[in-house]
Parts: sequence; structure tokens; C-alpha cells
Amino acid sequence: MTFQGKPTLIGAAYLPEIDWFNLTVLQPRVWALGKSFGPLAVLMIAGMLLTVAFIAMFLHKLVLSRIDQLDEAAREIKDHDRVPNFEDDQGDEISRLTQSFVELTSAVQRNRQ
Repeated sequence: MTFQGKPTLIGAAYLPEIDWFNLTVLQPRVWALGKSFGPLAVLMIAGMLLTVAFIAMFLHKLVLSRIDQLDEAAREIKDHDRVPNFEDDQGDEISRLTQSFVELTSAVQRNRQ
């Protein structure tokens, strides 16, 4: 709104505990960005895109590539009837699943022979 002939940002908040209103008056020169929000918006979008790309790469390395390796091992067993030879020593759930899969395929192969 216009206050004393100048564009002004005025904020109001009610404080029920003490039954008061709090008014905040800011002149445009005090605003963090004034009227040029464009450069900060571009930086924020670029930062968010970089963050999403980093998270996607991290998840791919940590989870998806290891699950794909396990899937390839299952296809190798199905197509060539041999136990895959790979290690996953990360010590997490996927590593335990991989170890269980290798043990299971070894046991199945022994029982079939």
C-alpha cells in the first residue's frame, strides 16, 4: 500500500495471548530483493535442479545399480543355469539380500545335481 506517499509493505499479526496487533512497516529499500526477484528465482530453480540431479545419482549408485546387478544375476541363472559370481559388501539390506540370493542359488544348484 502507499504510506506517506511511498510504496510500503505492511504486515499485520494478531497476538491473542496479550490481545494486541503487531504491525510491521517496510520501505522498498529495506526489502531483501526489492522488485528484482528474477535472478534469485533463477538461482533457486538451478539449485533445486542440481539437488534433484545429485539425489538421483546418489540413489542410482546406492540402490538401483545394485538391484539391477541382482536382476542380471537372476537372468543368468534362468538362461545359463549357473550361480552368479558377484560380491556386495556394503553391509546393508541390499547386501544381505544379495548374499541370501547367492546362497539360495548355490543350494538350488547343489540339490539339482
